[in-house]
Amino acid sequence: MSSHIARFPEYDAIVSSSGGDYTSIATALATEGTGKRIYVCSGTYSETEDVMPLTDQSIHFEEADGGVIIDLDTDKKFLMTNASDITLAGRLKVTGTGDSSLYYCLFRVITNVSRINASKCKIIIQPTLTTGLTNHFCPTYFMADYSSWDLSINDWNITGAASKNAQGISINSKFSFYRVLIDTYTYAITTSGYLDGLVLASASACYNSIDIIVNSVTTTGITGRGRGINIVSGASYNSIRGVSRNCDINLLDSGTGNKTTDLAT
Repeated sequence: MSSHIARFPEYDAIVSSSGGDYTSIATALATEGTGKRIYVCSGTYSETEDVMPLTDQSIHFEEADGGVIIDLDTDKKFLMTNASDITLAGRLKVTGTGDSSLYYCLFRVITNVSRINASKCKIIIQPTLTTGLTNHFCPTYFMADYSSWDLSINDWNITGAASKNAQGISINSKFSFYRVLIDTYTYAITTSGYLDGLVLASASACYNSIDIIVNSVTTTGITGRGRGINIVSGASYNSIRGVSRNCDINLLDSGTGNKTTDLAT
């Protein structure tokens, strides 16, 4: 038992650069297993494997001193799959180039995931890949129903991309709540493609409640293709409130029954 456990008796394990039970978040989650409570001390963690929370785990990321930064190795990601009833709290920043086989995804929530409570965890996504795209770009992907999130993407500029689309936050869930901040987001298109800040990306995206601020989403080279919020055909009955401004297109709604009257554009 580490000295940190005495400071945090309500947790089963402590992750820290020194003096904890683990120095790797990915290792701690996998080793401790389902139903465990894990405290991650502030600092930067260079993770060489996918970081995968498990069912019923509760993970607190320390907020002091800039919070927790997960710096992912090439083709690695923060991944939730086949898991439910996970709680995240605190402050977490995820950075890296993402998984090139999955649209450079950094934060991916997919198959058989539900009831994720992350409303009290500030999650900041910071892609480091800005050029040389060989696939479409989607750093986040959310498919968890009955969940809550607090998300932001920092300033991000993609240069020199050809024939590729880019999406900041892709939502494919039902009955979930999102609080979203998308800062300045630019894309230098050389031949074709579009840039979306937030996209309700499929018919699976329905009955979500979204509070959002989009500061700027624009394209250069081929101009006019930056969409702050894009609701695709089939996405339905979502409620979106907040602001989408300074974008080439502030809102594009091709869905059905979506409530956007409380969105300032």
